[in-house]
Amino acid sequence: MNKRSVFNILAVTAFGLALFVAHARADAITDWNTKAEAIHIQKQLPPAPSSREMAILHVVMFEAVNAIDRRYAAYKLNLPAEPNFSKEAAAAAAAHAVLIALHPDQQSKLDAALAASLAGIAEGEPKAKGIDLGKKAAAGILALCANDGATTPETYRPYTIAGIYVPTVVPVFSTVGAIRPWVMTTGSQFRPPPPPALTSSTWTKDVNEIRELGSRTSTVRTAEQTNIGRFWFFVGPQTWSPILRQVAASKDMKLVDCARLFALAAMAGHDALIAVFDAKYAYNLWRPITAIRNAELSKNDDTPRAAS
Repeated sequence: MNKRSVFNILAVTAFGLALFVAHARADAITDWNTKAEAIHIQKQLPPAPSSREMAILHVVMFEAVNAIDRRYAAYKLNLPAEPNFSKEAAAAAAAHAVLIALHPDQQSKLDAALAASLAGIAEGEPKAKGIDLGKKAAAGILALCANDGATTPETYRPYTIAGIYVPTVVPVFSTVGAIRPWVMTTGSQFRPPPPPALTSSTWTKDVNEIRELGSRTSTVRTAEQTNIGRFWFFVGPQTWSPILRQVAASKDMKLVDCARLFALAAMAGHDALIAVFDAKYAYNLWRPITAIRNAELSKNDDTPRAAS
């Protein structure tokens, strides 16, 4: 069995467990975060759409729960609610509505997961009102995000001259920098200054360090540095969501505080990704592998070319 087959089996198993196994100490926020993460793993969702979806999910749950608790300022919605509405029902219904809208192919499993989440809540008006509130929160934030720029078609093209071969590589998130952020004013608000000149001491130091440490046959990279590199190969919400769940569990947080924690982290994560790709395509700087294999083009004698 190859590694990809093993990964697929593990992903499907994780997806099933996350949807149908109730964690003993998990609350509605961490529980639905795990469910969303399982869907993203199953579908191998790239970091950009995964970050956006997690932000939508957690902002919606926060808006629903906070409308009842009224402990914090709302993000965007002014939802009428009473203190006796079920916060757990509101959070579960909000998350379910978001995930159904984003992944309609998962409806039967998500319906079952919602039923399991609501089963422990006593029947009555507080539960019914909470469910209705969750649906309204989902509708409001989904409408807000409908035209945020996430579906803009890719238009990036490599710079070349007519007839010259360019490796066939699909552009990665070239439109993400123009998505409307959650908290920043624009994707360019915190754009860094331009990259250093290719003949500068900063460039010389940096590109040589990458070449020496990043080489497959490096003799200077330590085992610890190799492990650090492998750790950061994994990107997106799947890196920080498990950490947030551990923090929430260790602090035994109230539902509204947990909802706020996840919403703030998800918004920050998506805004950071927007800022990164704004800068990436604004400056269009070559990647390390390109710079190292074409080092002679920089006219810098102190950055030797590594052909392979």
